[in-house]
Amino acid sequence: MKTEIKYCLYALPVNDESIVFATKHEFTRIRANRVLVYRQYDRRSERDIPETAVRLSDGDAAAILDEDELRWLTKCNVTILERVADRYRVPMEEAVPGFLERLKTELEDMRRAKDAEKERSQTE
Repeated sequence: MKTEIKYCLYALPVNDESIVFATKHEFTRIRANRVLVYRQYDRRSERDIPETAVRLSDGDAAAILDEDELRWLTKCNVTILERVADRYRVPMEEAVPGFLERLKTELEDMRRAKDAEKERSQTE
């Protein structure tokens, strides 16, 4: 049940095209010196990215972004993680009681086997 969700951070110059692009996305940051867009990576939608956009690697982001921008990026990631957790929370909550019951049964079986082994060793 592995699901990989990849997001990419883009830095763009402040101009009309960049602002229009940014308004189409949930995670955007428009500053005086740049526009930041954090969006889910999808190879098919890479064509709609303005030519002036630069995709930032993790290292680039750490070196280029200021504290406020890094906090914003962290909040974006927390929001994404909360959504993923919410998506899987119900199935996990439904699975936990069954898991615990199976674990209890297995532990009881192991205890019975050990008790039986102990009795056999004492009768020998």
